[in-house]
Amino acid sequence: MRSDMLIGGEWTAGSGTTFTTVNPATGEVLAELPEATEADVDAAVRAAARAFTSPEWGGLLPAARGEQIAQTARYVALGNYEGAELLTGGNRPEGDLAKGFFYEPTVFAGERQDMWIAREEIFGPVLAVMPDDDPEELVALANDSEYGLAAAIWSRDIGTGNRLARHVKTGTVWINMMQGLDAAAAWGGMKSSGLGREMGWEAIEAYTEVKSVWTSLA
Repeated sequence: MRSDMLIGGEWTAGSGTTFTTVNPATGEVLAELPEATEADVDAAVRAAARAFTSPEWGGLLPAARGEQIAQTARYVALGNYEGAELLTGGNRPEGDLAKGFFYEPTVFAGERQDMWIAREEIFGPVLAVMPDDDPEELVALANDSEYGLAAAIWSRDIGTGNRLARHVKTGTVWINMMQGLDAAAAWGGMKSSGLGREMGWEAIEAYTEVKSVWTSLA
């Protein structure tokens, strides 16, 4: 598994040193992750700034941006109400960032599969962590959702990653990476995450019409 960082669509090794991350439920060492340099942080900030000027966000009217932040806050409140453990975040930031449409990166643990934060597409910086060591149970948890746009699998064993990918019911599965897109590859979701596909041959087929011609030779 890669031990470098993805910043602005580019991989970087960081400072060359790493730190250990562990499974919070068992204490098991999961991976060695790279430590970022000041240059890496600056690059990440520039990438985030570019994201804010992208059409997906920059094209939103202020009212729509405010509603998105309010919706994120409602889901966080539901997570607290239903008994999940808030590890970090959970509020609008203070200071200069309070003037904009920002929300703190938020992480929950100890939630159940039936909680709102585990089942809904929040479209905000909210992560619900549910550790599980059984691959079959992991697939069952991932598929126990009405949504199926994309999934990411991280594994030291590419064979294991591909076996899990075959069983996860999403339109796209990334293995040891995130946000990989190509005009030649179809993009779209399963279940309630959309109908049809953008890009790839599948998108071209959406603009075609099939004609049946019947001829009698009698």
